Amino acid sequence: MLEARVRKELRDFPLDVEIRVDHGEILVLMGENGAGKSMTLNLISGILPPDRGFVRLNGTVFHDPDRGVLVPVEERRIGYVFQNPAVFPHMTVRENVAFGLRARNIPKPDIAALVDRWLGTMNISDLAGVKAGSLSGGQRQRVALARALAPEPVLLMLDEPFSALDTWSIHELKTFLKPYVADKRIPCILVMHRVRDVKDIADRVCILDRGARVWEGRPEDIPEGSWRSLGITTIIRGTARKVGDISQITTGTGQVFYAAADISGEVVATVPAEDVIVSQEPFASSARNCLPGTISDVNPSGSTARVIIDVGFPLTALLTPGSCHDLRLEKGKKVYATFKASAVHVTPVTQQ
Repeated sequence: MLEARVRKELRDFPLDVEIRVDHGEILVLMGENGAGKSMTLNLISGILPPDRGFVRLNGTVFHDPDRGVLVPVEERRIGYVFQNPAVFPHMTVRENVAFGLRARNIPKPDIAALVDRWLGTMNISDLAGVKAGSLSGGQRQRVALARALAPEPVLLMLDEPFSALDTWSIHELKTFLKPYVADKRIPCILVMHRVRDVKDIADRVCILDRGARVWEGRPEDIPEGSWRSLGITTIIRGTARKVGDISQITTGTGQVFYAAADISGEVVATVPAEDVIVSQEPFASSARNCLPGTISDVNPSGSTARVIIDVGFPLTALLTPGSCHDLRLEKGKKVYATFKASAVHVTPVTQQ
């Protein structure tokens, strides 16, 4: 179990965060840029020293200024992958993954077996002999994950682990990570921003704002006002009519989409950007809305990229830079935008 309270005077505000993560539990930190999420991980890992507080893992005190305790970073056995995954560019992929194992003085035959295992798990076996400096962002992310996991850490911390990955790779990592953490019974902290991903993987969520915890609970209970303030929403005005148990909405330009709502008449509909899937071909899913469109803007910002798609109205999607790269998204490219009817929130105009 991880128990920590870390305090640090930052330039714009004091950070004061208390965290507890049980064995086999995944805690996700959310919040706007600059809220203190990555700083919290740095303070727990020991990369930066807290001004006050403590860090305790499985009963072992890693840091406690009042007691004069400070365990060096390299002795904490924490698997930590940064938002911008750090690899040794002059080393091969195999040498990168073996680095942490060699530091623990594991016998060479065992190192070779463990490296092979993690190269296979992360689907990078074919890159074993490639210099890490020549890898794409998504490949570097996989190498960094393999290197962090190979020494079997007692605490795992991942800062925006999906930011450089394409859609399929994100799905693979989600499928792997949750059972891995549960099986190893280690505490795990992730920094994430997309509520869809958070709900897929988190056991608990902690929302930070200016260095303070403003909400904590189960992912399914995230207050709507809190998570919508973290994201971007498309607002569309149109006319709704009931079609069976859902509503068909027609915009002023004649575009049609569907909402899981029992409503007719003039409405304002909103679609959270994080609920929009962008693909080069029609996306095979149960989602009711799959609209052809043209990219009108791609605006990268840190770990996300805001993509505007003209589907008869400007629809905003929030993707990772890795997905944008793999889809080769650029202005003028033809794509498909997919979102579920249940993702659309509809309000009658008369209530505005």
